[in-house]
Amino acid sequence: MRGKSYTFYIASSPGKAEEAYRAGLCVARPRGCCALIGSITVTAAVGSYSRMLWKVGNYNALRHDQETLKKQYQQLQSTVNDTNQRTGFSAIPSDGSSNDLRRAPLPSGGFRSGR
Repeated sequence: MRGKSYTFYIASSPGKAEEAYRAGLCVARPRGCCALIGSITVTAAVGSYSRMLWKVGNYNALRHDQETLKKQYQQLQSTVNDTNQRTGFSAIPSDGSSNDLRRAPLPSGGFRSGR
C-alpha cells in the first residue's frame, strides 16, 4: 500500500516552474510530531502553573492562620496580665522561692491526711 503523493510547483525564477515531488507522509509526519510535542508542552505548562497556584493558595492560608493565632495569643496575654494586675497575683513569689510542684517531696504519710 502506497501513501499519497503530492506534486508541488515552485516558481524559482520568472517564467520557470520547477516540479518537486513529495510523499504525503514526509509532510504530514513532521507536522503531527510538532503538534504532539506542542500539545504535551502546553499541557505540562498548564499543569505546572495550576500546581503552583494551589501551593500559593495553601501558603497564603497558612500565613493567615498564623496571623490569626498571633492576634489571639496577644489578646489572651493581655487578658491574663489584666486579670493578674486586678487580683494582685504574681507568677514569681515576692520571697524569690519557686512553687515548682514537680520537685516538691511527697509528704511522709502520702496523700492521706487526717486519719
